[in-house]
Amino acid sequence: DVLSQVKAFELDGTPLRDIGLPGIGSADGFSGRQNATETFFSFTSYVAPASIFRLDLETGKSTLIRQPEVEFDRSLYESRQAFYTSKDGTRVPIIVSHRKGLELNGEQPTLLYGYGGFDISLSPYFSVAYATWMEMGGVVAVPNLRGGGEYGEEWHQAGKKLNKQNVFDDFIAAAEYLIRENYTSSAGSTLSRAFPSGACM
Repeated sequence: DVLSQVKAFELDGTPLRDIGLPGIGSADGFSGRQNATETFFSFTSYVAPASIFRLDLETGKSTLIRQPEVEFDRSLYESRQAFYTSKDGTRVPIIVSHRKGLELNGEQPTLLYGYGGFDISLSPYFSVAYATWMEMGGVVAVPNLRGGGEYGEEWHQAGKKLNKQNVFDDFIAAAEYLIRENYTSSAGSTLSRAFPSGACM
């Protein structure tokens, strides 16, 4: 479901444990020495710039060892993943990020961004533009539209060529979900959508 999952296995493929991550985001770049009891990885999200963590392979505990100097207090913000239903009944994931304790009164300015094309997956990442928007009280919402690579080739084909309407329907349904959940209203939404075909909303 778009988010990174980390699991430890024995060399024979026997599962050992699930590895907890710092939040809802993307883990990458695992590296370390052979036979070592630790490894290192990068983690980023919509509310956290890419940082380096040390993972103790024996305990499964991760420790932050390096992070960039960014004037953004990640502890004040949060992301949550939800799912909504598109026009044809398809279940679509969306990640919504904002300041903690945000009042859901239907009046929050909301930036809605999607892609839905070329088998490209929109994994969580840190953006200064998104961070600035949230600092000003806004909501950032990123749905994973059909046409991308989030759920394999079938998901990709479902938003391609004669199925392109599904991408538009998924995006519209995302806006309707945000209004229904009282994040924003039709007057308060700011829609930003980069279609592979060049069409924009």
